[in-house]
Amino acid sequence: MLARSFGAYGPCFKRTAVEKAPLDLGEVIGEVLRLLDSYPGAQAVTLDVALDSRLPHVFARSGSLQQLVLNLMLNALEALDRSVAGRKHLLVRLTRVETDHAP
Repeated sequence: MLARSFGAYGPCFKRTAVEKAPLDLGEVIGEVLRLLDSYPGAQAVTLDVALDSRLPHVFARSGSLQQLVLNLMLNALEALDRSVAGRKHLLVRLTRVETDHAP
């Protein structure tokens, strides 16, 4: 039924291929933080962001990565809202971890 309702609009809702591109994680997080400015649950929360200056660019779809980060932050805000009384604090930390890929 739903498919028939939108059948005439099909071309408007078709998924288009979105290319992956090198992304700066700091910029992605900054964009998400701007979106959270208008989220009511964020008003009673102090957000601290700590980004490692050595973060590499990641090869991903911009919208998908933004959605992932936004979902993680919204989940954290909702968990704080349910579990902590008074002023809340959320730390977002992104660090580069060096690994040894030797066998």
